[in-house]
Amino acid sequence: MRTGQPLPPRIAIILFTCYTHSVWATAHTTLLCDHRASVMESVEEVKELAQYELMYILKPDLGDEALASATERVQRTVETAGGAIEKTDKWGRRKLAYPINDYNEGLYVVVNFEGDGTIANEITRLLHINEDVIRSMAVRCDE
Repeated sequence: MRTGQPLPPRIAIILFTCYTHSVWATAHTTLLCDHRASVMESVEEVKELAQYELMYILKPDLGDEALASATERVQRTVETAGGAIEKTDKWGRRKLAYPINDYNEGLYVVVNFEGDGTIANEITRLLHINEDVIRSMAVRCDE
C-alpha cells in the first residue's frame, strides 16, 4: 500500500474496534480501581459494632477472691480483644443440667458487651484456655 491512499474498509473497522476497545478497557479498569478504593475506605471508616452476650460458668470451689479475680480476668480478656463491656451480672451458684468435669454446680456470670465481628471467636478461644471456666458461650444479640 502506498502512503496517502485510504485504508480498505475492513482494515479501518478492525483498527477502530481495537482502538476503542483498548480505550474502553483502560477507562473501565481505572473506574473499577477507583470504586474498589472508595469501598475499602468506607469499610475501614465504618466498622459496625455488634451487641454480644457472653455467659460463662466458673468452677464452684472458687472462693470470693478467686471469683473476683476470675471475673476481672474475663473482663480484661474482652477489653483486650477490642470489646466494650456494658453490664456484668453474677447469677451465683446454680445446679448444672448434667455433670461437667465432675462438677454438679457452677458459678454463672453473664456479660453484655459490644465489639466487632471477630471478637466472639477470640473470646471463646481465650476462655477455653482459662482453667477456672467450665463452659462458655458468646452469642450475638439481634435487635
